[in-house]
Amino acid sequence: ERPWEKDALLDTIHWLRQLISVVAGVACGILGLTGAYPVMTFLAACGGAGFVFYRSFRIDEDDYGGHGALMMEGMGQAFSLFLVLWICIFSTLHT
Repeated sequence: ERPWEKDALLDTIHWLRQLISVVAGVACGILGLTGAYPVMTFLAACGGAGFVFYRSFRIDEDDYGGHGALMMEGMGQAFSLFLVLWICIFSTLHT
């Protein structure tokens, strides 16, 4: 038996990544960070948080579309939001 409905799990992972992107984007902008390290750190945090979340519930990836589907759920939108916030806040505070 599945502990989560498929849509509920994917929505939760999606919104978890959105929350991480807001926090990371604002932090990078305020701190004035530049370069590839903030991007790599964000991607690792976003991927890692989703992985830890669904692993902590011992979810069988195959029941929810596979490992790739769970790892990529909301990643594009989260990355875009991270970049927009980082760039806007950085430009406002540091130029």
